[in-house]
Amino acid sequence: MLRSFWTKFVSALGFSRLTKGGDRSAVHALAATPLETVLEDLDDAALVYDPDFTLLFMNRAAEKLFDIGRGEVVGTRMTPGLVEKPRYRVLAQTLFPSLAPSSAERSEAGAWPQVVTLSFENPHRELVATLHRLVDSSGIPTVFVKIVRDETRTREVFARQSELVGVAAHQLRTPLTALRWSLESARAKAEEAPGLIKEALALTDRCLKIVNDFLDAAKIEEGKFGLAVERVDLVMLIKPLVDLIAPAAKERRVSVSFSHSGLASLAASVDPSRLSTALLNFLDNAIRYNVSGGSVSIALERRGEAAAVTIADTGIGIPKGEERKLFKKLERGSNAIQVEPNGSGLGLYIARNIIASHGGSVTVASELNRGTSFTITIPLNTP
Repeated sequence: MLRSFWTKFVSALGFSRLTKGGDRSAVHALAATPLETVLEDLDDAALVYDPDFTLLFMNRAAEKLFDIGRGEVVGTRMTPGLVEKPRYRVLAQTLFPSLAPSSAERSEAGAWPQVVTLSFENPHRELVATLHRLVDSSGIPTVFVKIVRDETRTREVFARQSELVGVAAHQLRTPLTALRWSLESARAKAEEAPGLIKEALALTDRCLKIVNDFLDAAKIEEGKFGLAVERVDLVMLIKPLVDLIAPAAKERRVSVSFSHSGLASLAASVDPSRLSTALLNFLDNAIRYNVSGGSVSIALERRGEAAAVTIADTGIGIPKGEERKLFKKLERGSNAIQVEPNGSGLGLYIARNIIASHGGSVTVASELNRGTSFTITIPLNTP
C-alpha cells in the first residue's frame, strides 16, 4: 500500500523527471510542494533529507518524537557525530541505524523501502523506521523520506497482554479441573450431589471472577476502561456490598460492620458498577486474608469535598516494604501467597485504577499479623 502511494505521489510531484546531476533547486523547494502538507498531517514522524543528509523537512510528529524543533535542524547536514550530543542522539541514531543501541533489518537486502526496527533505553522506545527514496530519470536517488513509527506503547501493551493470558491460563486451570471433578462426582454419586453442586457453583464463581479480573486488566492496559458516571448515594451503594460479602465472612468466622458517621446519605458522582467492583476487591481481601474470629470494619465519612471509605481488617497484615507493590499488576504480598496460592494479583491493581479514574486516591496502613487499613478517597463531584 505504501509502495503504491509513493509511486503515485512521486509521479504527481514530477520527481521522476529530475535530471542526473540534479535540479537541486527542485529538491530544496520541497517545502513548497504538496508533499509537505501530506507529511505534516501524518501521525508518524517524517524526516526528509537529500543524499548528503541535509535535513530538508521534519513534521510536527517528528518534533514531538525527538523533542527537537524543526528550526534547530532543518537545513543542517546531519552527521554521525551528532550522536555524541545527548539532545540529538536519538535523531542521529534514527538517521544512522547502525549507531542505535539495537537495530534489526526487517526488509530484504537491497529492497526498497528499507525497514529497520530500533530499540532505545532510558527512556525505553521501540521505533520502526521505513526509508523511501525518490529517484531521477536515471535512477539516482535525489530525496530520501524516512517515516518513523513509535511502537513503544503498542509493544508494551502486547507484552503485558501476553503475560496476562499466560497467568490467566494458569489461574483458571486449577479451579476448572476441580470443577470438572465435582461435576463428574455428582454424576456418579447421586447422594453427594447437593454438596458437590454447591462446590461446583463456588468454583464457577471463582472462575468468573478470574475471567472478569483479567478482562478488566486488559481494558485498563488498552486505555478502554471508561466510566458511566451518575449521581449515587454512597451509603446505599455500600450497604448491599456488606450483605453480599456476609456469607463468605460467616464461613470464615469474620464479623463485618458498616458505619457512616451519622450520615443518612452522601451523594457522589461515580460509576456505581466500577466503584462497587473496587470496593468488593478491598472487602474480599479483608475477609480472605483475615483470621478466624477476626473482623472487618467499613467506615464512610465526609472529608470536605470528598468521601472517604476506610476498610480495616484484623488479618495477616503486609510485610514491611511490600505496601507499594500491592497495587502493581500481578503482584502480591509474600505472606498472602502462602495463605492463598491461587490469587491473580489483579484485584488491587484494578481497584486502584478505578479509584484513580474517579480522581481519587488510596492509602494503606498495615502492621504484620495485626491487620491492614485501606482508605479510599473520592471527590464528591465528577473530576
